[in-house]
Amino acid sequence: MVKRVIQFFRTFGLQAAIAVTALFIIITYNHIQQDVHVDFKDFQGEFYKLEKQLNEFTAKANTCLKQDGQQGLIVKYSASENDDFYLHIYQGDSLVFWNTNHLPVYSFAELHFPVEGVVRLQNGWYYTKIIKNKNTMCVGSFLIQHAYPYENDQLKNTFNSNLSSSIGTISLDSTKGITIKSLKGDFLFNVQQTLEDADRGLEETSLFGGILLIIILLWIQVNRWFPSIWTRIILVTIFVGLRLWALNTNFFESFVHSDLFDPAILALGEWTPNLGELVISFVLFLLIVNTLLSALEKVRFNHRFSKISTLFLLGAFPLLSWWMGSVGQQIVENSSIPLQLDQLFSLTRFSLFVLLIVGVAGFAYLFLFFETTIAFLRAGWSKRYLVVVWLASTLLYLFAGWYVGSNWNAICWPVFLCGIIVLAVLRNVETWNFSLVLLLLLIYSVGATSSFYTFSQTKERAERELYANQLADDQDINTEIEYLSTKQHLLEEGYLQRLTSLKDRPNPSALKEALERRIFNGFWERYDIDFYYYQLTDSVSKINGESQRDLEQLINRHGMVSELDSCVFLIKDYTSQYSYVIREKIQTPTASIWLYCTLKSKKIPEEIGFPRLLISDKAKVFESLENFSIVKYYNGKLVNKYGDYSFPYSADAWKETRKGSKRFFNKDGYNHFMLRRGKSDMIILSKQDSSWVNGVTTMAFLFVSFGILLAIYSWFKAKNKRLAFKRLSLAVKIQVVLVGLVFLSLLGFSIGSGTFVKNQYAQYTDDVIREKLQSVGTVGKLRLGNFVDISDTSNSGELEYYLRNWSQIFVTDVNVYDIKGQLIGSSRPKIYNIGLLSEQMNPLARKALMFDKKSEYIHQERIGSLNYLSGYIPFFNDEGKLIAYLNIQHFDQQNEFESQIQHFLVAIINVFMILLALSIVGAILVSNWLTSPLRMIQRSFSSMELGKNNQAIDYQSNDELGDLVREYNQKLTDLETAALQLAQSERESAWREMAKQVAHEIKNPLTPMKLSIQQLQRVFDPNDPQSKQKIDRVAQSIIEQIDALTSIANAFANFAKMPQPVVEKLEFRSFLESIVAVFEAQESCHVSLTAIQEAIYVEGDKEMLLRVINNLITNGIQAIPNDREGNVSILLTADHSLVTVTITDNGCGIPEEQLSTIFEPYFTTKSTGTGLGLAMVKQIVEGHYGTIEVKQTSDSGTTMVLQFPRVS
Repeated sequence: MVKRVIQFFRTFGLQAAIAVTALFIIITYNHIQQDVHVDFKDFQGEFYKLEKQLNEFTAKANTCLKQDGQQGLIVKYSASENDDFYLHIYQGDSLVFWNTNHLPVYSFAELHFPVEGVVRLQNGWYYTKIIKNKNTMCVGSFLIQHAYPYENDQLKNTFNSNLSSSIGTISLDSTKGITIKSLKGDFLFNVQQTLEDADRGLEETSLFGGILLIIILLWIQVNRWFPSIWTRIILVTIFVGLRLWALNTNFFESFVHSDLFDPAILALGEWTPNLGELVISFVLFLLIVNTLLSALEKVRFNHRFSKISTLFLLGAFPLLSWWMGSVGQQIVENSSIPLQLDQLFSLTRFSLFVLLIVGVAGFAYLFLFFETTIAFLRAGWSKRYLVVVWLASTLLYLFAGWYVGSNWNAICWPVFLCGIIVLAVLRNVETWNFSLVLLLLLIYSVGATSSFYTFSQTKERAERELYANQLADDQDINTEIEYLSTKQHLLEEGYLQRLTSLKDRPNPSALKEALERRIFNGFWERYDIDFYYYQLTDSVSKINGESQRDLEQLINRHGMVSELDSCVFLIKDYTSQYSYVIREKIQTPTASIWLYCTLKSKKIPEEIGFPRLLISDKAKVFESLENFSIVKYYNGKLVNKYGDYSFPYSADAWKETRKGSKRFFNKDGYNHFMLRRGKSDMIILSKQDSSWVNGVTTMAFLFVSFGILLAIYSWFKAKNKRLAFKRLSLAVKIQVVLVGLVFLSLLGFSIGSGTFVKNQYAQYTDDVIREKLQSVGTVGKLRLGNFVDISDTSNSGELEYYLRNWSQIFVTDVNVYDIKGQLIGSSRPKIYNIGLLSEQMNPLARKALMFDKKSEYIHQERIGSLNYLSGYIPFFNDEGKLIAYLNIQHFDQQNEFESQIQHFLVAIINVFMILLALSIVGAILVSNWLTSPLRMIQRSFSSMELGKNNQAIDYQSNDELGDLVREYNQKLTDLETAALQLAQSERESAWREMAKQVAHEIKNPLTPMKLSIQQLQRVFDPNDPQSKQKIDRVAQSIIEQIDALTSIANAFANFAKMPQPVVEKLEFRSFLESIVAVFEAQESCHVSLTAIQEAIYVEGDKEMLLRVINNLITNGIQAIPNDREGNVSILLTADHSLVTVTITDNGCGIPEEQLSTIFEPYFTTKSTGTGLGLAMVKQIVEGHYGTIEVKQTSDSGTTMVLQFPRVS
């Protein structure tokens, strides 16, 4: 059964693959055309399951509350933070228990929560179940969909994974989308597919992949059905036409959701507007290469078209080199795909995709060039012409590269690759041997590394110059224009109108949250904005450490009034990192206030930074700037800096490099770009120089990756005659073992080291957080130790001011919770204001501190997909009373620690790749060194001939191979002695056999001669009138027998010593035609000749070769039975080095058991003859450096094949 299945797939596997792929394309296309995804069709059923589980969860929690109280809930449910269901317990209107801080709810019951059914909170949609008791309320809920105020890499508005993996929106409009109902049948909401759906993009990518796959499969199948070069040419023409049609009609614009067709990822121009169409062009390039390779196999010797086409193709290779280099440069410079191979964690799936294209395209280029050079010689060109054509085209290519200003690193290495192939071909290398492949692979890896580095450096410097120009332009006219449209709304904002009537001044974070939510959103997300308001007569009160007097001094000393609005001031020297300050007088019904808005640009990161968690994808933020060190000078003084480089505090330190308004220069291991704007402004963007280790790492990565790719290809194409990897030699086995051992050792070391380092960093970060917790606690004791009730709202402004200062000092975010676990202050209140976290303490931390009485608690927390470390400690006042809990959150430091771990892991992987590449080279060298004596022995065995002077092997090492060589040399001596003895014995035996044969052959005519003379003696009568006739008859008979003896003697003489051939140049086709013409008169047999039309020349003795062909034709004619119409056909073919003559008859054939002796003397299948014909034929053929063999024999005929060296 298994054999039948295997046989079926061998026979119909390709057709089955085409059918399956076509079916996949149809299904995927129909699926894309549907308005609603299957996931949404299953939404209702999954929702029912979650609702049932929620009801059970809430009932169990309520039972636990009744039986065990809050203590039981804490034990059983506090650890369920990451579970699917959330639990909140209200006593009266107060929240007394929670198992999550991901639901942004207040500490008391209010209008929006708790409410049974579907609830829309700040960060998502939830479904809630409420069980009410006398004075308590048990509220269970689960997430339906995240609905954050904005999205970024960490915050995605996805559905609960138990409901759907697709992307969509929830609506309370029952007319759109799929209606979702409760278990009771009540309408809850509608879910509708979002057009910008990641699943849709995946489906479109799958559809595109299916189309490419079926094109390739059809290419293979059609070429199997019609194995003609014209089939390939027609198919390529059709595909090129379809490609042009797709470009003209913008066919692939329909794949709008697929990242492959996103121009932001890659766009090379009109012909290649995205990565998907680059893939299409790449596949088309491979099909063209495949067609050219097939055409090169058809090249004929001295054929005019073959010579012209190979000459043109060889001369065009520099143009192909330039085109491929240009495409490679555009891929690097005109795409957002990371290709820094020494930074593995920055690579994406598109990076690996591009590397695959580069590797396969390079191999196709090399294969095509190698086959072109071979075909160039096979077409009849000499090696001298090969060198001349290659040198001329290469020099033209180099001159063109120099003329257009191309980078020499990028244009020279293809020349070296092609030069090595030309040298190999000149040395008669016609197969891809291992050494040639390894050398080409090494040079290709080095060249690709050099090109990647050169193109990446060009791209990076252009981007750095662009960033510098944008950072230097502090004045943003768009900001000033946007404020003009915002101003009136600000002046009329009701919240501000009520400020003066409020009994208590709102704290700064509340004011910030209110104004950002109501007015400063959207466009304003590119700034971090703080708000301050003061009474007209109050110039000394401080808000967040800033008084009105401080802000007025900032405006007067450092501000430049906007031409569009006199209330907007550009901070020209970046004081306090402000970009703008806005000052507005707000008129309220009861009084007037001054409102100040300070704007900090989010372009440049800060040491604490603006966590990416709090920045929308739509904000104009330069994330790439985090990879640079940045400094800004104003009037020669440093006003802002970021990064690891230690910049001087004065611009005077850069005097020796300040030539021109902008320039790149190297200093202290960094490459700097300096941009000067006038005499007062200067900005510098610096990036650490790449070391030689980075280059070696990249080269090793490419060497190993391309090597694996080539090994996979050679495994699939093991039957290809040009790939000499058909069997594993001892050297290859040694190489595989050595590389495998090194690979396993390095892999084990890398895994162990990586695990150890991650554990060490985890311990280190815990220690850092622990140290910062103690430091914050110590400083807090000095500032807040006199507080009795820290949750008193009258202290909120002062508390927030302290927390922001501590955040700056300790480079971390600081929160304070009251003794019930409710938030009372934060250095980054926006996280809570927009609902990313609730104002409740993490339930696990609450349990550890409140109920387990731990002195500190450190663990991992998360917001969206961002994981970070968070630490908690209890805070006691001067009287030893617990008044709060301090919490620090490492949003940014977590990224830094993870980055450090990644850098170390990258270093390990880099070392791994380098050592692996070195181990491969070392394994090859060691295996060659170990097997060189064996190869020497192999060569000696292959060249050893009995009866000749065989050379002993010179090997002096005293090891196992030395013992083998000595035994070989001894046996060689013994063999020579035995060969001499055998030769002597064979000569004697041969003479005896020849004497017997000669005697036998001579005896045959002597007997009739004797009988004739005896008969004549008996019947002779001189008087008989017929006596003379009798004498004449006997004499004639004797003469005939004497002639037979002469013929026998001549035959033996000719066989014993062939005459010296008279060598001349013969045109073999005409030579055979003249022989066939002699046999045209043969009535019993038809002799025919089929030959190529071109002239074919060999060197040889015309008479001897005539004897060979005549003998073989005569043998064929004589082997044909009388009852069969005879037919002897002669086929003449030739390639660039050999002339082949195939003679086929339809005779009775040669018995298989006699095939091994047909070329021995005295062999014959006829009743007459000496048996020396075929032996003589073989001797003549070998004397002309040719070969003769029986290719086929049966009852229906015999085929003899002769081959002679071809001469031009």
